[in-house]
Amino acid sequence: MKYSDLKAGDLVQTDANFTCMPTGKHVVQEDCRGLFIHCTHGNHYLVGQVNGESEELVGISYPSI
Repeated sequence: MKYSDLKAGDLVQTDANFTCMPTGKHVVQEDCRGLFIHCTHGNHYLVGQVNGESEELVGISYPSI
């Protein structure tokens, strides 16, 4: 999943490697700082999950049906 493919309102799946949120489905939101999902610390900005020039997100994928 690429960061540039996401928009507010999309549903994403997080893996078990996040200490600030449970594994599971989350709704992407957006504010003046960018795209994020809620976590126990407030907002987890997704740009921090981008893996280099590929724009692929680490630990975040499209949810399984």
